Amino acid sequence: MSYYWFRGDYTISLDDPGYGVLEVSHDGTGWYVRLTGKRLGRFPAALTFRALGAEDNEMEQRLLPQRLSVAEARELLPALQLGIIAAASGSEKFERLFPDAEGPPQGPI
Repeated sequence: MSYYWFRGDYTISLDDPGYGVLEVSHDGTGWYVRLTGKRLGRFPAALTFRALGAEDNEMEQRLLPQRLSVAEARELLPALQLGIIAAASGSEKFERLFPDAEGPPQGPI
């Protein structure tokens, strides 16, 4: 099962939940990054710094697109967090984040 999140001109795609691979691209510029391993943690950290309006550091300059604004980072961050959870934990655990309101209580994720 594949998941896609669209925020502005950015697309976050996940082809195989649970295998630790997430892809982020920008439709207008062709910018693309494949997040695996350490990048799966470093990219959201860099995006969080940008969303908070902090001064750019070396990590941000290497991982993020140059023209990513603070507002775009703030819009992209929640979708990226969902994508990382699904990429790292798999679709079964990801779907448990959205329980059926009328269903029985669920155990820990």
